[in-house]
Amino acid sequence: IKKMAYLNSSALKKVVENSKGVLGKDKFGKDILQGDTVVYCSTVRNGGGRSEIKVGKVLGKQRGNIQVVDAIGYEMVMHNSDEYIFTEGITAPNVIVTSEEKAIAFENGNLF
Repeated sequence: IKKMAYLNSSALKKVVENSKGVLGKDKFGKDILQGDTVVYCSTVRNGGGRSEIKVGKVLGKQRGNIQVVDAIGYEMVMHNSDEYIFTEGITAPNVIVTSEEKAIAFENGNLF
């Protein structure tokens, strides 16, 4: 299950403030914490094909879903920007907690 939205960073700041401690368990049972780097698949809505693999940072938990944004969006929320930021709400078992080094290697094409 995945829900996408554009939210004002001030609204997301409330998500951050209300999300302390363990937010859930990832696909392999590791704790998901605010600020963790995660890997997840985007959904394909028009049938067939593979889902794109994405990397993001956990902002918090809202309405039962883990709110994930890209690294730029995460910094914007943390620095109180007034921009609207694209977030993805994903159920906890559909993400995998990873290290920052592996995420950078994946985005540079050195992994896979």
